[in-house]
Amino acid sequence: MRCFIGTFLPSKIQTLIHDRRPSLQQVRWTRPERYHITLRFYADLSAEKLPVAIDKAIRFSSAFPLDGVATQMDGFPSRNRARVVIVRVDTHGLLEAVVDDEGFQPHVTIGYARQRSVKVPALEMGIEFRLDGVCLVESIQGRYRIVSQHNP
Repeated sequence: MRCFIGTFLPSKIQTLIHDRRPSLQQVRWTRPERYHITLRFYADLSAEKLPVAIDKAIRFSSAFPLDGVATQMDGFPSRNRARVVIVRVDTHGLLEAVVDDEGFQPHVTIGYARQRSVKVPALEMGIEFRLDGVCLVESIQGRYRIVSQHNP
């Protein structure tokens, strides 16, 4: 199974971010109800390893609820040559501590460049929110199915 452990933004915040997207015609935008922060990704999670992933989601959920701020729009690998349009998130180091991965950078993916990279405008967001818990989510051909949900 293709899965991730993530935390979904509150629906009001999803709408606020969606409404502030720049006009970039060459970007395929993600639907706002899918806006989440991926804490751990599993490209191919076997049924045997599923309990381990659920345990990890439960451990991650112990740090919740926590507050965050959508700080700015950006792009991967860079703002000037983005293949992925993101919104950076600041949780004052709390999510980084939970995930315990040196390369982890909290963000929400909001779009993908269709053919060529795009230049993402520097757009400050400053949108505060609270994250309530985590889910283990299966992604099947672009559709999400919640496998387990964990709120403290």
